[in-house]
Amino acid sequence: MLKRPKVSEHVTPAERKRVVTELSRDDDTAQEVTRDLPRRPAVARSTMRDDTTKGPQIYADGVALVGRTPSELEQWIVDRAGTREPFSELFYANLGEPGSRSLGVVIGVQRAGDRLLTRPGFLPTGAMDAPVSFLPSEAWAPY
Repeated sequence: MLKRPKVSEHVTPAERKRVVTELSRDDDTAQEVTRDLPRRPAVARSTMRDDTTKGPQIYADGVALVGRTPSELEQWIVDRAGTREPFSELFYANLGEPGSRSLGVVIGVQRAGDRLLTRPGFLPTGAMDAPVSFLPSEAWAPY
């Protein structure tokens, strides 16, 4: 299908999604696809960052991550890190966004009117040591 564009242009988006899902059922393939897709700027902007005003709510350990006051969520991450092995959980990225290694998340912010609200960015384990270089610069834009 990929080598025949004339054929693939007639395949519906739903069918393409089904094929990708079927081909990535094993963990190795899913990890490879997950690692490579965020390197495409358009994909990273639309899927790896959640929109605080339109996107769905995302929870970790029962705590909402989207649309929160940044200082409150940072304190939750700091407190959560205190219950884990020292220096293994908490990190700060780029402009000081707090992150959790075990959750695979960096908590960025987005302007919503006259306030800043949390906007989580999700990264694979291999990107935790260098999250800024993993995603394109557009993904880190706070406003």
